[in-house]
Amino acid sequence: MRIGLIGFGEVGRILGEALVRQGGHWVGTYDRLLDDPGTAGDVAPRARAAGVQVAPTSAALLAEADLAISAVTA
Repeated sequence: MRIGLIGFGEVGRILGEALVRQGGHWVGTYDRLLDDPGTAGDVAPRARAAGVQVAPTSAALLAEADLAISAVTA
């Protein structure tokens, strides 16, 4: 299954790592912090280290995903 995570903060990271560890899934993420050059450098390397592919936009992520999980604060 192809799983997209909207948000890669604490919850997104935990879910992403667990899904990658479980195996058999493509896992991608998009986080609005990726749009800010000042914060993108924190999110992208963390996602890649977890084995999660970083999408350039939420639309790009959703185009690739069979299932989307919102892991953002209210």
